Amino acid sequence: RPGERLLGREGDLADHAAFRILKRGHDRGAITELGAAILHVLVSELRNDTFYANIVIERNGKRIEIDSRPSDAIALAVRARVPVYVDETVMEHAAITPE
Repeated sequence: RPGERLLGREGDLADHAAFRILKRGHDRGAITELGAAILHVLVSELRNDTFYANIVIERNGKRIEIDSRPSDAIALAVRARVPVYVDETVMEHAAITPE
């Protein structure tokens, strides 16, 4: 589609080295068990060829951002059926235009 951009695999989101808070598969249950709702995932930054992401949740009316490996955050978003957003500055540096 005209103007469409994608976040390519050149930076390989799976190589992100941030702290993992929970093993995949337990994160969604733990978040909801705490009375929080998963709002979305944000791929927030690209620094030194490394992507950074946050899981954005809401608990008792307060928005909370949890640092996460992008691969884990995106997997959680798929399972929770919530949107994945990419910061515009990340898109400017890492997006590819489909042919």
